Amino acid sequence: AVVSTQSTGMSASEKLIAGLSRNGCVRRGVRYDGTLLGSFTGVKTEYDCLRRCKSSWSNTGSATLTIEPSPDAGQCKCIKERRGYLFDTNGFYSSISSLCWDIGQADNAKWNSCTIYNRSHTGSAMVVVNGTGSIKDCTMACAYRDECQAVTYKRDTGECILRRSGGQGGGLDHADSLNINCLI
Repeated sequence: AVVSTQSTGMSASEKLIAGLSRNGCVRRGVRYDGTLLGSFTGVKTEYDCLRRCKSSWSNTGSATLTIEPSPDAGQCKCIKERRGYLFDTNGFYSSISSLCWDIGQADNAKWNSCTIYNRSHTGSAMVVVNGTGSIKDCTMACAYRDECQAVTYKRDTGECILRRSGGQGGGLDHADSLNINCLI
C-alpha cells in the first residue's frame, strides 16, 4: 500500500526516491568554482550550506563546502553558476547544484503535469546527450548546464536534447519535452 503524508502529498516511496535523487546532487571530492556570491563559516553540511546561500542570494546556482579534515572545514562558498568542476585530489570539498536539489523535490504528479508528451520544444539545442534512461535523467543533465531551460527526450532512442529557453514545439512521436521552471 502507498502511504501518503499530509504535509507534502508525496507517498513514502516518492519521498524515498526524492531523497535519493537529491542525495545524488551532492558531489563529494569536487570543488565547484565560479562567480563567488558570498561565503559563510561554521557550516556543518552541504544542505545547510546550500540553504544559507539560497536564502541570502536568490541567484545561487551551486554551493561548495570545505569538509574535514581540512583546516578550513566549515567554509561554505555560494556560487552563481550551476556547476564549475574543479576536481580536488585531497577530497576536502563537497559541492551541490541548487537546481538539481530543487528538481529532486518534485513528486510524480508534478513531473507528470510538467511533461508534454509527444511534443518537441522550440528552444535552440545546446547539446545532445545519448543513452539517458528517462526524461528525469535528461532533466538532471540539464540541471548542470547554466543556460539549459528545457529538454526534449526521445523515448525510443534515449536521446536527450538540452535546450535554451523557448516554447512548446510541434508533435514528435516517441518524444517528450519539459520546461525546467515548471518543476520548481
